[in-house]
Amino acid sequence: MQFFVGLFAENIASACIVFGSTVTTVLYIYWTDVIDTHPLSTITILGFCITTQCGALIAQSAAFVPISASLRDPLYTFGVLAEYQFLAILVHFIYCQFTAATGQSDGVLRRALSWMGFYDLPNAGILWLMGLIGLGVNIVQALIFGSRNVSVFGKFLDSFTFLTWAPFLIPRYIALTNGSYSKRRPTYIALALYALAVAAFGIAAN
Repeated sequence: MQFFVGLFAENIASACIVFGSTVTTVLYIYWTDVIDTHPLSTITILGFCITTQCGALIAQSAAFVPISASLRDPLYTFGVLAEYQFLAILVHFIYCQFTAATGQSDGVLRRALSWMGFYDLPNAGILWLMGLIGLGVNIVQALIFGSRNVSVFGKFLDSFTFLTWAPFLIPRYIALTNGSYSKRRPTYIALALYALAVAAFGIAAN
């Protein structure tokens, strides 16, 4: 589609960078078991790819607009985002190698956390609450502080934004529990609406 709407070097190169970054992320998740062993951090990495790169490619292509439109230096923008994406994947891979999948029997601390329920499967309501907190923090950041909030408080708020992706774990848990975790149809409808809300906010906040 980008070949049709913007057949010039800068646009095609930008689209290729985004495509390469997206394919790398998807293959990393597909070829490994990280979605099973570390679901929340994996969904966060995928969410970062969608909101910063893949989503832009899909939205701009659907609107028949070059992906490089409205950017002063699209190659630099998407190049830096791809670098961050690859770095996140690398760090995540290393992190997964040094952390156990369950860890509930490792050491006194982990046994204590297990007894307190830290490793229990969270219910759907908790995941929805986490998602709304993450989305709310994103909205507060954009509306009140803008995109250039580099203060300590701004960094503190940034630490909660990954929670935005928590509800997208629900289909995975439904599959793992053979449908007993949550009702499929209402969940999928709610997730579709939530995804549209997240996408709309991302587009509005650029």
